[in-house]
Amino acid sequence: ANLTRNGIGRQVTVREGDLLTGTAGQFDLIVANILAEILLDLIPQLDSHLNEDGQVIFSGIDYLQLPKIEQALAENGFQIDLKMRAGR
Repeated sequence: ANLTRNGIGRQVTVREGDLLTGTAGQFDLIVANILAEILLDLIPQLDSHLNEDGQVIFSGIDYLQLPKIEQALAENGFQIDLKMRAGR
């Protein structure tokens, strides 16, 4: 409903699933707002599902868990371009 209200309903596909299991294809953008421990399982799958210039947005990561996420991203060849922190 929000996509349609904002005029992008035909340009964006939203999918629900178990991480990227059963997801075919490559995408310009992958967004995840889940626990850090789950992200650690997701990160190794990302590269095969991203277009060449694709990007990933993670949100909701507890700052105490951030070092583990940063390490996993680096180990899988990802570069962090922007980090934002609010609260605490």
